[in-house]
Amino acid sequence: MRRIELILWHRCNTRCCFCSAGQSAGNELTPRAAATLMKEYRAAGATEITFGGGEPTIYRDFLQLVAAAREMGYEFIEVKSNGLRFCYPEFAVECIEAGIDRFTISVWGHTPEIHDMLAGRKGAFEMTEMGIKHLVHYGADVEIDFLLSSHSCEGAAAALGRFAEIGVNKFSLWLFSIFGSGGRNRDLTPGIARAGRAVLDTVDLPVMSSARVRTSHIPPCCLEGRESLVFSVRKYDLLIVTPGGHAFKAEESPFEACRHIPVCSRCSLKTKCPGPRIEYVEEFGDSEFYPVDL
Repeated sequence: MRRIELILWHRCNTRCCFCSAGQSAGNELTPRAAATLMKEYRAAGATEITFGGGEPTIYRDFLQLVAAAREMGYEFIEVKSNGLRFCYPEFAVECIEAGIDRFTISVWGHTPEIHDMLAGRKGAFEMTEMGIKHLVHYGADVEIDFLLSSHSCEGAAAALGRFAEIGVNKFSLWLFSIFGSGGRNRDLTPGIARAGRAVLDTVDLPVMSSARVRTSHIPPCCLEGRESLVFSVRKYDLLIVTPGGHAFKAEESPFEACRHIPVCSRCSLKTKCPGPRIEYVEEFGDSEFYPVDL
């Protein structure tokens, strides 16, 4: 275990139609309990920490926990956020000064209309975009998590290209999860080949020549020879710690769990690729996947 992702709570300031986090309070950590867990995992060898949720930036004592993580000796501190609160420049500066090393910001769509519809909050895109600009302006390390849905695939490249032009140089593209939506909105999942083309269109943009573009949800066989774009969460040795007291490896999460299918046995990358995401194959079958011959 090198990194932990500490889920502080499930409260959120958006109501994303594909996420149950903001729909109810659920379990949450008190600041004291959060600090205790941070100390325990640091003593157990964790050197990196990610604050997640829900939305961690609206959690009480969030900045104090960030500062505490730095004092405890965590070498890398990340926050995963929808970015809304960073539209206030003073808050963005406070977070940077508290010791956050990377700000990973979620973007749900390539237009304000699509992003706001999926986020369940009017004006969300404008606030998130402004927050990203503030973070970049003040020198923060920003990564954008872009959701590939049936609404956003064809617009992904242009949208991320615009963020690259303002100074963002790290991008992760994620496939919509039926599990995350509680089994609803199946129609928001794009075909895996379609999602793969969106990733390729993004990385082929001239403005992306010096950027890091990656995905863990699109297997190499759907990326037409761009195998280097695929990463596995296993490399992070990441443990997800929930407010309900549970902890599990990131690769065991339904968002990341993969499985080899029959064609994988004939693939030259079978020892490197864990196979397609289980929930995708269970919902849509395995006809889009094929063995890579390198």
